[in-house]
Amino acid sequence: MKKQLVIIGTFVILFCVGLSGCQIRECPPPDSGKVIPIQCITSQPEYFNKTVMIHSKYINNEHFNRTYVTEPSIYLGDEPPSLSINCSNAKNASILLDGHTYYFIGMFRNSVFYVIEIKLS
Repeated sequence: MKKQLVIIGTFVILFCVGLSGCQIRECPPPDSGKVIPIQCITSQPEYFNKTVMIHSKYINNEHFNRTYVTEPSIYLGDEPPSLSINCSNAKNASILLDGHTYYFIGMFRNSVFYVIEIKLS
């Protein structure tokens, strides 16, 4: 009887540990039409030079002469990722307001996300 309780207890503990693991969002394929997390774009070469969509907060920091987007991390406990963007040739660039969230459609090249189109979130 005691051996059965130990075995059942072991399975319960393993089951609970398995369910409590870190949750990581999967990276969808570049051609899926889904929103792609910044961490996927910056860490996986399959996204380079492909048109993808991100959903991120726009930050225009004139003090440091930097324009970038940021979003919550896909890894539990990681720093929020950010990505330098270039909106000079983007459609609807006039709608951008600092600190607001938008859908950005563009390509990641040379460590910069070149925005083609911007949509309201």
